[in-house]
Amino acid sequence: VSSILNRALRNISEFRYSAGLDLRIGVKLPARALLHPELPDVVQRALGTWSLRAGRLNLEIWETSVLGKEPVARETLGRLKEIGVKLSIDDAGVALSSLFWLATLPFQEIKIDVSAAHDLAGATKSEHILQSIIELAHHLRLDDVAVGVENEDAAARLKELGCDSMQ
Repeated sequence: VSSILNRALRNISEFRYSAGLDLRIGVKLPARALLHPELPDVVQRALGTWSLRAGRLNLEIWETSVLGKEPVARETLGRLKEIGVKLSIDDAGVALSSLFWLATLPFQEIKIDVSAAHDLAGATKSEHILQSIIELAHHLRLDDVAVGVENEDAAARLKELGCDSMQ
């Protein structure tokens, strides 16, 4: 990772000095790179070496399925965000292709695991995601069932969001 990152940052630094261009650059990394807690330090050193602002670097992360399972990956992402590096998911098409596939199949119901949303009452982004999934299910004429509802407050909020039923 270090050699690829340094090569990319060297190139953008040379463009800046030779042509006066203040460009951004994207570097694609597999999500497993986030399992190395020293990654933010490597990134920060490389940015310093080439005198570049963190906001000029976009780390494009792919193979993101590992992210939900590994706390160290979340911590590494958090540290990279604190540095000011832009972070992109570069494999969202994997999940989206599953959604397009869902539209072609004769299902009548979709189950939504809400346990990952943690605090439904206080997490606005989680609520937006859940509401979008519920609305998508309704647009596809599917019943939606929230699975993993932990308490009455969460159940009440899901009902407000339009959830059909809960387990």
